[in-house]
Amino acid sequence: MIDYILINSIIMTVGVTLLVLGLFALLEKLNVLEWMQGNGNKFFSKMFSCYFCLSHHIALLVVIPSLCINQNWIELFVPLSVAGIINLIK
Repeated sequence: MIDYILINSIIMTVGVTLLVLGLFALLEKLNVLEWMQGNGNKFFSKMFSCYFCLSHHIALLVVIPSLCINQNWIELFVPLSVAGIINLIK
């Protein structure tokens, strides 16, 4: 059972990481990140300049529906690991 949970978490981490990196590429191409840094209030300006924070929030939004369906609470650690991986990449 633990092997299944570990393998599932690793696969989900890789999938969510690729999805968040794709969303980052889209946001950068559409200049949403720069626009929010310049035109947003103080909170959004700081959040959109921090890749760790932004990737954690996006990954959390991606994982929550899966968490509701699967009811596997280990998946709550996926956004934190995704944010760490993306922070190393960017």
